[in-house]
Amino acid sequence: MGMRGRAHRHAGGDRHRHLHALAAQLLWLAAAYQLFDGLNLGAVCCLRGAGDATVPAALVLPMSWFIFVPLAHSLTFSPGEGWVNFLPQLGWGATGGWLAVVIYIVLLGTTLFLRWRSGRWQTIRI
Repeated sequence: MGMRGRAHRHAGGDRHRHLHALAAQLLWLAAAYQLFDGLNLGAVCCLRGAGDATVPAALVLPMSWFIFVPLAHSLTFSPGEGWVNFLPQLGWGATGGWLAVVIYIVLLGTTLFLRWRSGRWQTIRI
């Protein structure tokens, strides 16, 4: 590789640094998502196996529509780019979308885990 190859490699250095920084942020958010999704899946499967399928279903639907969807919209889209105008639009792009799903899965996983730990599922008649 001569001088031409080195110059070409450094020409997009700033853009690549930005992409590397974005990738690092997204990987940390994906790691947090994996951790709490494991908590979510463990809790929901235990509850369903114990016969408590109503509470997990009753939590997932409203939390998805009333927490995740508005949060993802607000954090992802820039002003004027979203589907609706009555929500704030912060324009964080992919980072905002991942942050929204991490917040959602932390809330859902923690709530379902606390339901499991409470032992209220033991009173359900199958």
